[in-house]
Amino acid sequence: MYRIAICDDDKTICNQLSEIINEFASTNYLDIQPVLFFHCRDLYQELKNKEGLQFDLIFLNIEFKGDTMNGIVIGHWIRYKLKNEVIQIVYMSNKKEFCMSLFELRPLNFRLKPIDSRKIITDLKRAIRIKGIVEEVFRYKSGNTIKFVNLNDILYFESYGHRVKLFLYEDSVKYQDFSHTNLCCRPNSQDFVGMEIRMEIFYEKLSNIYPKISKYAFIWAHNSFLINCKYIKEYGNKQIVMKNGDIIPVSRGRKKELESITVCESIM
Repeated sequence: MYRIAICDDDKTICNQLSEIINEFASTNYLDIQPVLFFHCRDLYQELKNKEGLQFDLIFLNIEFKGDTMNGIVIGHWIRYKLKNEVIQIVYMSNKKEFCMSLFELRPLNFRLKPIDSRKIITDLKRAIRIKGIVEEVFRYKSGNTIKFVNLNDILYFESYGHRVKLFLYEDSVKYQDFSHTNLCCRPNSQDFVGMEIRMEIFYEKLSNIYPKISKYAFIWAHNSFLINCKYIKEYGNKQIVMKNGDIIPVSRGRKKELESITVCESIM
């Protein structure tokens, strides 16, 4: 579980952040628990009781009315008393002049109010990348070599006779040379601009793969296809369109499973 503290004396801000985090967790199939604090001293006491080990990320207001403790004091206490560099802190304020005074506390970011949900999601993605909780790997054998790929890089699996085609993306590859035999991308796709989709082939059955990856947002779309729902662009009764433009057929028996999923964006 990834735990996030939200500390602000404005309950509207706390509830807004909680909703953003819960929606982000749901759409990205992550186990994230936001915990709300309306007083800075309550957060301090909670951190003190467990020496700061209970939170991975804190969205922390700077000024608190009627409280002798503030967000900067909490930050100093975390970094220099607890000597904790692991907890990520996103400071929030409606005064941009605070920004320059936060460098020594090494925050993940500083956000001006009012809250922009897109910027908060950017912070969540960055914090999770730092934590590394999405870097689960898939292991397969190619010839005499054991290979590992991040599950978050996999678009889908396709059965191919007694073999499996594995389609995955490689980030930061520009569309300069499309002569490669393993290049399966659509250069005009707006979703995967700057990414190369490559294909690996290995001997295995999808029925053996699915139990290993089902909890990571992979679903059966068809007897011949296991797809990562994070990369679904749109779907209907008969087909799924992936974000790279590939069309995946949907079998009758898989329609109910598709109806229950939430199309979500990848954490990159």
